[in-house]
Amino acid sequence: MEKSIKYPVKKSVVAKMTLTLTPKEIHDKIQKKAFELYKKRGRTKGSDWNDWFEAERIVMSDLKNS
Repeated sequence: MEKSIKYPVKKSVVAKMTLTLTPKEIHDKIQKKAFELYKKRGRTKGSDWNDWFEAERIVMSDLKNS
């Protein structure tokens, strides 16, 4: 018989977000925002990582403040 272990959920931004959005939904939001940043920069290549990290920062901040 397996013993069930329960872990306390910390009241953090990540815990709050995972209750409302799945990881895929968060990924999709970041992806969409990164593409918007790419288009805003004139679709120039070479800054994809910068766009992604900036999109992560924006999306996570928006989720934290919602």
